[in-house]
Amino acid sequence: MNIDEYLENGHQAIQRKDYHTALEWFTQAIRLDSQNPEVYISRGNTYRRIEKYKLAFDDYNQAISLEPDFAKSYYQRGNTYGKLEEYDKAIKDLSTAITLNSKYSDAYNNRGMIYYILGDHHNALRDYDMAISTKSNLPEAYNNRGLTHNHLENYEVALEDYNEAIRLKSTFTHAYYNRGNVYDDLDRLEEAIESYSQAIQLDSSFVEAYHNRGVVYEKLGEKLLAKKDFESAERLFFLEKDQPNINMG
Repeated sequence: MNIDEYLENGHQAIQRKDYHTALEWFTQAIRLDSQNPEVYISRGNTYRRIEKYKLAFDDYNQAISLEPDFAKSYYQRGNTYGKLEEYDKAIKDLSTAITLNSKYSDAYNNRGMIYYILGDHHNALRDYDMAISTKSNLPEAYNNRGLTHNHLENYEVALEDYNEAIRLKSTFTHAYYNRGNVYDDLDRLEEAIESYSQAIQLDSSFVEAYHNRGVVYEKLGEKLLAKKDFESAERLFFLEKDQPNINMG
């Protein structure tokens, strides 16, 4: 087998959520070609999925030492810092990735998300605009830009972004949910119900969508439907809390 086949088998295992097997494939790939940064990144991403962050950082650092100008290594390490809420380090790595690849749309998008979390809406919007200008069919960037406009009470602009995100990805559950929130803010209650319902149809365990749809039903005087949604949200919330916290690997 060649290196690409090892990587492909590892990525297929990840799609099945069989992370132990994925790690075995990527480790074998490293034995075959220990100078290839891609294999370290792939294994690092797998470690991140199972929350073995130190091992993930070890692999990203090794990828960077092998090829210091490879933007993807900084991008993935930056994403991991972001997941750990080490936002300054995340911004630094994502900025390095963008410096190395000025058309790295996902890096712009993810850096924008961190700026949004930090309350820096100006830089968040700038990054989302850059993400979209470099890759106009990136639904996540439209959704995230919509969130920022929604926060700034630019509701009509936010609505346009959510609609575009949904047009690009018809199964984008959170875009339907976010659009429902905007319709609620605009007092377009029937359309809010429809958007929340589409989110629930895509994800029947979406607690917030049931709750917010219940709020809108209440506004419409549909007390029985509101009660049903609130009960569903409460049941799912406690079901979620009771799930065991399984750390694979």
